[in-house]
Amino acid sequence: HWGAAAARLGGRAEERRVYQLAVERGLWRSTLQRPLEHYARSLTARPFWEASELPEAAALQRAFPAILAECNALLARRGGAFAPYRSRVVAAGGAWSDVQLFGGCRADA
Repeated sequence: HWGAAAARLGGRAEERRVYQLAVERGLWRSTLQRPLEHYARSLTARPFWEASELPEAAALQRAFPAILAECNALLARRGGAFAPYRSRVVAAGGAWSDVQLFGGCRADA
């Protein structure tokens, strides 16, 4: 996203400036918010939400059997494990694994 690109090109100060502009122009409520495509203005800071309050959550609950079957099939193809997660932040405190459903411009990366 733009902030990461700004950081690579101009450093941390430029990255912070991009995030500040996003707040000033009403795209985000906080400079700590990432990324824009996952932002739902209707969501407020609450510890818990009921699935009935979030249509997306209810849809995920309904689709759980299909999601579980797909996950199990993916694990079977990969020998029963997710790929090691490579992050300096997470890895410093322990082990983590994940599966990228879409990464590197490829589905099921």
